[in-house]
Order: sequence, then structure tokens, then C-alpha cells
Amino acid sequence: MKQYKGTGVSPGIAIGQVHVLKKTALIPEKRTGKRPEVEMERFEEACARVADELIMLSKKVEKEAGEKEAEILVSHSRIALDRSLKRETLKLLEAESANAEWALHQAAGKIAERLAAMKDPLFSARADDIRDVSGKIMRHLMGIADETSQVPTGSVVVSELLLPSDTITFTKGKVSGFVTAKGGFASHVAILARSLEIPAVVGISGIHELAADGEKLALDGETGEITLSPDGATIELYNKRLETYEKQKDMVAAYKKRRTETFDGKRLHVEANIGSLADIDAAIAYGCEGVGLFRTEFLFMENDRLPTEDEQYEIYSKAAKKLGKHPLIIRTLDIGGDKPVDYLNIEKEENPFMGLRAIRYSLANKPVFIQQVRAILRASVSGNVQMMLPMITSLEELIQAKQIINETAVQLESDGIPYANVPVGIMIEVPAAAVMADVFAEYCDFFSIGTNDLIQYTAAVDRGNSNVAHLYSNSEPAVLRLVHYVIKCAREKGIRVAMCGEAAGYLPLVPVLVAMGLDAFSVSAPLIPSIRAAIHKTDTKESERLLSLVQGFTSATDAEKTLSQGND
Repeated sequence: MKQYKGTGVSPGIAIGQVHVLKKTALIPEKRTGKRPEVEMERFEEACARVADELIMLSKKVEKEAGEKEAEILVSHSRIALDRSLKRETLKLLEAESANAEWALHQAAGKIAERLAAMKDPLFSARADDIRDVSGKIMRHLMGIADETSQVPTGSVVVSELLLPSDTITFTKGKVSGFVTAKGGFASHVAILARSLEIPAVVGISGIHELAADGEKLALDGETGEITLSPDGATIELYNKRLETYEKQKDMVAAYKKRRTETFDGKRLHVEANIGSLADIDAAIAYGCEGVGLFRTEFLFMENDRLPTEDEQYEIYSKAAKKLGKHPLIIRTLDIGGDKPVDYLNIEKEENPFMGLRAIRYSLANKPVFIQQVRAILRASVSGNVQMMLPMITSLEELIQAKQIINETAVQLESDGIPYANVPVGIMIEVPAAAVMADVFAEYCDFFSIGTNDLIQYTAAVDRGNSNVAHLYSNSEPAVLRLVHYVIKCAREKGIRVAMCGEAAGYLPLVPVLVAMGLDAFSVSAPLIPSIRAAIHKTDTKESERLLSLVQGFTSATDAEKTLSQGND
């Protein structure tokens, strides 16, 4: 019996026989192709066939799983016809006089590698989408069949990496669960696993080599624990966990559409973090009470040019209409750091996280900023639109940005274009902004605490660096003190304060954030029911007692231990 710990990305218990899914390596040899136009025709024909297949599969999936799952395949069909993938492939065909397979492999690899290098899990997830779709195109070009059709019913799939199209074939009841060596919580694979109710664990290095076909495996998709060749006592333990999970699942499902309030009636809100228009449907299905963070950088990164004002307006306007009276908080362009955009020609920096990123880029490139502000203001007539400025560090930055927003509104009025005055808030994600929260509160309509960067900058920890990642914690006492102070300043000035970083989805922290006075939690869509359920179980007086305990700790380890006990 051997036990391993990974990351649970889809809750549930699975016990079954291992099927090691070995994917054929699609690494084509470089050879002299036919004329570039002939190779390009082969490539485009394969792209068109894949796009058609994905649309057909999406219709089947919509019937079997749901609209939001089908939308993932629809978005993949768009990738198959993507201009940037086509442009990169054509460039190589012309420069190298090579075959289409090799050119596609190089082009897709370059795009996926750039996305995978980003620390934001939503961007990293797009790398998997590129690999998935390009792999399908490659199979058409090379005449290679897919291996997922050979998976036995009821097995626990073990693989180095699964892609969304693999997971789609695992319809309810097809497999008991899956374990992979790579992957992340925000990936489309994880989202699909949760939607299809397939228990899943990722991030167990080398698991595809450690497990053997036919070997029994038990996994817990919430804790991330797996056991190979479990003994009788261990199987009994997992069966008891399964009983508990089934009871909890029914309870959480009941909270999708419930009003968000504590056990003793304090009103709060649970909103969604999204990266595209397609994400809103899933967020609404999970019961979001608005969008607390619309990451607009996807619109820029998925293009090979600047999206026009009208293109941005159409997306923002449609999003606002979908949400109705609920807020749509649009974060202005947050690029730089781990989110480069090639066509913007941002100079490569030695330390990009301390460089020209987010609001700093926007203020240094006013035409780009003004174009986005115009689109947001125009879309504001379609719903409850609000604007959020990322990585504000100084009051001068905020004043300058608000001046541009005001001047843009005046110009729209002069042009006779309808718009509404939108609330303007800031992300609190650097220590300088947190410490000066009392001052910023005088100039803002709301705050949203971005804990991912706030933890990174406060603790001086790059969470992508395995040597120091253990120092990165949602329960870091220094960060909790800053969060509490920010909330206190917002409350004193009567402005709304939310949290949109990953700490907002950390269940043990919910009672403490409620006690601090947080107004709203903004999380990935699948977490919405769980956070709402945790809030409903919270008694404000008891949460205040827990807060007083946590405030006395000087280490994240002690804080995490107490929080976990308080959440039991």
C-alpha cells in the first residue's frame, strides 16, 4: 500500500482499477513539404474538420452534461480557426518550406508555452486548450486515432496529463475518477470533472509511472489523497468518506440559489471571477450574485492585435445584459508580469512583477487605456457596470486614472454617445495600497482585495518557485493584518469591500473574513455554492471569537491549524 498527496480538483471518492492512459506523442519530424500554399491548404482543411467535429460534439455534450460544458467545446472550435495559430503556422511554412505537421507543432508549442509560463491559473489553463485543439488537428494531419476510446468503464484513469477533449469522453458513469501528474484547479479539465461529478486529483509527480494497469486505487478528490493497493481498513475509510461526501453534496447543491447570509442573518454576497463572456453562463448556473472580477486581459491576449473599442464594447455590453441588476466589475487591462502580449511590444524586464504592468502600463499608454475606458463607459448603459483599476500603488496613479476616466466621459457626451457614470474602485494588491487604505477610501467607490499578489509582495514569496512556495499561505498573519486594516478603512468610509483573490475561496478563512466585515467574496464559479454554505453556517459572534484567536498568532502554520479546527 502506497499513499500520495496531490491537489484535489473535483470532490468525491473513487475506488477502482487503474487504467494508465498513455497518449501517443505527437512530435512530427521536420521534412521538406510541398509548396507552402499546398501545406497551408492541408492545415486549413484539418482545422475546419476539427472545428466541425467540436461543434457536433458540443451539441451531444449539451444534452448529456449541460450548456456550460458544451460551451468549452464551442470555444475550442474557435481555437481551431484562430487567426494567431494560423498566422504562426503560415509564418513557419513560408520561412522553413516545411510540412504542415511540423509547422503546427512549433506554432502551437510557442503559444502554449507562453501561456503556461503565466502564474494566473486561468491563463495557464488556456495552454492546455491550445495543446488539446492543436493535438486534434495534428491527429488529422498524421492519421492517428485517439486512445481515450479504449478506457474501460468504471476504471480510475491515471495519466501524465489529460486534456478537455479527453475528459469530455468520460461521461457520467464511464470512469470512477482520474489522477494526473500535471494539471491545475482552474483548468477546463478540472471544471469539466466537477461538472460531470468525476472525482479527480492532479499534481502527483510521476503517478503515470508509479501506478500499474489493473492495480486498485482509492482517491479523495477533495483532500487530494490517493492510495495505491489499499488494504481493507483503508477501503473502509474511503467508503465512510464517500457516505459523508454524498450528504455534503446534497447540502451544497441546495445553496446554489439561496440568499447569501450568515446563520444569524448578516447579508453578504458571493460573486464570480471570470475571464471571458463564455464564463458568465457557468457563473450564473452556480448562483453568482454578480461578477466581482472580469479579467479583460484575455480579450487582448487571445488576439494578434489590439481589440477595437467596438469589439470590447460588444463583449462588456453582452456581459452586463446577462447579469441584469447584478454588478459587473470590469478590471481594466492587467498585463505585464506573467501576462505578456507580444504585439504590444512591452520591453522585456529583469523583474516584470515589479515593472511596467497593470495600471502602470495603462497610464504610460493612454490611447490603449482611453479606448478601453470608452468601451466600458458605453457598456454601462446595459447594466450595473463598475470599473476597477489594478495594482494601484500611489494616490497620484489613482487621481491620474480618474482624471482620464472623467475626460473620456466628457468626450463621449460631446460625441453624443450614451454612457452612465460608473463606480470606480481599485484592487488592493500591493502593501503600499493596503497601508494607505484610509487615504484611498476617500477617492474610491469600492475596494477589492487581490490576495494573490498581496501575499506574494508582502511575504516576498514567488509561489511559482518550488524552493519557497511553502512560505506562501492564505493564513499569513502579516497579510491577515493588512486585510483587516483595509476592511476597517472601507467600513469607516462607507464603501464596499470585496475579496477576489484565491484566499476568498479558502473555506477555513470564511468565518474570519466575515468577522472582519468583508461585504463580498468573488471566486471561481464552482466554488460559489460551497462559499455560500460556509457563510450560512457562520455565526457572527463565534466568528469574532475565531478572529480574536487568529490575530494572536505569529505563524501561518498555527493560524491554519486553528482555522481548520474552527471550520470543522
